[in-house]
Amino acid sequence: MSEPMRILVVDDDAFMRESLTSVLCGAYTVACAETGEQSLELAREFRPDMVLLDIELPDVDGYEACRQMLEIDGLCDLHITFLSGHDSLDCRLLAYECGGHDFIAKPFDRDELLRKVDITSQFLADHRRLLEQTSFSTSTAMTAMMSMGELGVVLQFLGKSFSADECGTLAELAVEALEQYGLQGTVQTRCDGVTTNRSTSGLTGSLQESVLGHLKDIDRIFEFKTRAIVNYERVSILINNMPVDDPERRGRIRDNIALLAEGAESRVKALEIEQRARDQQQQLLRALDSLRLTLRGLRSRQELAQTQIWRLGSDLLDQLETSFVTLGLTEAQELFLLELAHRTTAKMDDIAQRGDEVEALLSGLCATLEPLIRENP
Repeated sequence: MSEPMRILVVDDDAFMRESLTSVLCGAYTVACAETGEQSLELAREFRPDMVLLDIELPDVDGYEACRQMLEIDGLCDLHITFLSGHDSLDCRLLAYECGGHDFIAKPFDRDELLRKVDITSQFLADHRRLLEQTSFSTSTAMTAMMSMGELGVVLQFLGKSFSADECGTLAELAVEALEQYGLQGTVQTRCDGVTTNRSTSGLTGSLQESVLGHLKDIDRIFEFKTRAIVNYERVSILINNMPVDDPERRGRIRDNIALLAEGAESRVKALEIEQRARDQQQQLLRALDSLRLTLRGLRSRQELAQTQIWRLGSDLLDQLETSFVTLGLTEAQELFLLELAHRTTAKMDDIAQRGDEVEALLSGLCATLEPLIRENP
């Protein structure tokens, strides 16, 4: 339940002060002043929401008291209603010119007074509620804008991470993101058994590396005082200066650093896959080189074998023709044997040529595979 409205009654007439107090004190908190100077002192101490101000006062008039009251720090929106027996147009205009909000003529009507005070109370309550809503909306909007700006750091890191071709570069990009948040810390990546550390200070001491080594296998997110660590299988991010005095910002930073670490983890995985693909590519290229070398040796041996086969066939025909002189064969028999020898040597040549075809086929296959392997690491 909200506090009752505070009303300051300013009148040099004791009876009027008592009358107003008796009407208002049941529903509102009331304080009274007899003079303009006393009203200014009470306004500073009592901090009223509404003032019922007489015009004719013994020291300064109500108009001047109104002006000075509205200049007090924190009271520029003070609701002032003049209460006077001078109900002329000039008096009303002067009351409004000096900052008054309403005017009630003396002698006042009890129902009119209560009605106007109730309306003022409701107005001020609505006004405070609107201010609170506006403040909340502004705070929410500012938080949203800050969150978007902070998330933009993560998005920028993710965009740059795709061009990082090794873990050291990736860790440096993550360190840049930490610096944009105003954070101090260390980023560690673990890729194919190789550990890489990068720090916002530019140096990674053995103590930081030892802390990371001990904490990398605990919870996904672990906080201890001003420090926090976010762990993934291949990435750990250690923060040394978490904003403990700002829980809302601390929560946003924790969430954004977790996103940052998750993105870095995905990129390290991709780098491992890319490295394995490059290794496999090199193995295939080495296998192709070995196959080509084998084919060159096979071609040399094939050429040598063809030469030897040709010489054997030629020697066979020469020896056969020479032996005809001593064998005493008929011409038909000699022709038959020569034809048989020619057919046999021809078959031997044909078999030798097939080796060339196999070598040509394998060479063509190597030529086809090499560009495919080089283009798809």
